[in-house]
Amino acid sequence: MKAHLRVEEKDKVPSIEKKLKKLAWKVTSCPYAGGDWTEKWKRWIRPVNVCGVFLVKPSWRRVAEDGRVVLEIDPGMAFGTGTHPSTKICLKAMANVLGQKATACTVLDVGTGTGILAIAAKKLGVKRALGVDTDPVALKVARKNARLNDVRVELTRKPVGELKGSFNLIVSNIVSGELVKLAPLLAERVQTGGFIILSGILKEELRDVVSAYRRVGLWHIKTYTEGGWVCPVFERRA
Repeated sequence: MKAHLRVEEKDKVPSIEKKLKKLAWKVTSCPYAGGDWTEKWKRWIRPVNVCGVFLVKPSWRRVAEDGRVVLEIDPGMAFGTGTHPSTKICLKAMANVLGQKATACTVLDVGTGTGILAIAAKKLGVKRALGVDTDPVALKVARKNARLNDVRVELTRKPVGELKGSFNLIVSNIVSGELVKLAPLLAERVQTGGFIILSGILKEELRDVVSAYRRVGLWHIKTYTEGGWVCPVFERRA
């Protein structure tokens, strides 16, 4: 296990070492001279292929045009670079659900983060994509990413319960506990014949999420999996 302290907190090190040694921990500490981390962290974010449909990349990486939908996503201080399994399977599920009918669809992205799902929906051709997030920093990042991708994504801090209208597709990649709480609100916002795609769920959490959405009248039609993460798809039937 590693921990980092700011240089102005170095006086705390002896006290921390003493407490950890009482717990039988072996402790080693040393000063670390870092470089320009505002640039160094960029080395670790590389283009990511998603199901042969999307290529997610940061703006500073160059890629060859090869027919995939390129998503330029700079994370900033928001969640969602496309590298996490929960994001990958959500993108895959969304591409499969939208298919050839994307241009007739409206999409709601709950907990949009970097805006990656809403932006991907627009690049697949949907007529409207709305991203919702309670974090103003995330919305700022999402706006920047929408401009990078030259798409129009609507963004708001409004709670789901205050939104107007309904959507053909709702996507949400957040923690499972919040997805369970949101079940009644999301069920109210999806149109008959529409779909809800959920991610950010571990395999052992799937049963609780599925039960919550079945209770509000949705049909569980498919589950995508990757690396211990699952992404259930629900349908609103008449």
